[in-house]
Amino acid sequence: MERHDVDDVVGLLSMTLMAAVFNTQVSLAWILVHLYSEPTLLARARAEIAQCEDLRRYSELQKMQFLNCCIDESVRLHTMLPGNTVLRKSLRPTSFQDVDIPAGSLLWLYPNAVHQDPAYFEQPAAFCPMRLLSADALKRKADNFELVTFGHGGKRCIGEKMARAMICA
Repeated sequence: MERHDVDDVVGLLSMTLMAAVFNTQVSLAWILVHLYSEPTLLARARAEIAQCEDLRRYSELQKMQFLNCCIDESVRLHTMLPGNTVLRKSLRPTSFQDVDIPAGSLLWLYPNAVHQDPAYFEQPAAFCPMRLLSADALKRKADNFELVTFGHGGKRCIGEKMARAMICA
């Protein structure tokens, strides 16, 4: 097992905690702005929370489908990514739309290009968590990389469950 410098570990853990708290607070603020702007959505969120048997259990928080859709929709509209971009490195040669990408190439991805595109989201500037309520729609959008609010695959946000729990509770 590789040993790590204590200062490096403390720095990494501190940064992770700060990022989780800051991003979650900002996301929660946007969710509240949207919900309080639409009384029917707020009533629906409150009703779902009231039906939750135990807000301390993550398994119960996962059942709050509408509130979790509010999280995804808010993060879609107000991404917390640094510079609104994702940086990846190509591990092997590949091509995309007739462009050859050599192994080792740095790729800048811009999720908002899709999140704000009317080809993928009807009225993309509107807060509409209902568009994600169907499990099929949510899965299709995630599988097709149309919705990457917490990333995708092996690089998915490690704090997603904690963020969802903090916001739902």
